[in-house]
Amino acid sequence: MTPSEATTTGPVTVTFIRRVKPGRERDYERALSALHAEVHGTPGYLGTNVVHEPGTHDYASIVRFDSLASLQRWEARGIRERWQDEQLVGIVEGPAEERRAEGIEFWFAAPNHPARAPSPHKMALVLVVVVWCIATAFTLGVGPLLAGLATPLRIFVSASVQVCLMTYLIMPRVTRVLAAWLFPP
Repeated sequence: MTPSEATTTGPVTVTFIRRVKPGRERDYERALSALHAEVHGTPGYLGTNVVHEPGTHDYASIVRFDSLASLQRWEARGIRERWQDEQLVGIVEGPAEERRAEGIEFWFAAPNHPARAPSPHKMALVLVVVVWCIATAFTLGVGPLLAGLATPLRIFVSASVQVCLMTYLIMPRVTRVLAAWLFPP
């Protein structure tokens, strides 16, 4: 474990890219459903998304945890190894390609290949512009309505609204629009 891994807080995403043997897609999907059901009870587990482009044999499972510590507890349970060694034999071709994203990287999911992340300077530039736009609009539009609240409460409401907008509405769309620049071939 590197020093940065030991101190990482916040959400952690692990993406597993698997190539499924032709004709075994239904078997893989059934096995994947059973694996997700088993992982579901893990403390700190936030959910899984599976990306599969129809007509291909590649599946990307994007698994999210609330912290690095929760991910490490899940890894210590040995579920992934057991599934790799026992449940997926004959269904997949080789080991999974694995990629971890910590902190803000989870906002930047590459279209058609969720294991890629843009360079840190591109992420920072996009986030500065997006945060500035949201903060300006919020301050001018909603700020006067919150003028009667205590300053810490105003800041909390502002931060909560901005983070929710970025996570669920704005960043997925911005990432799609800027995909050619963020994820060059």
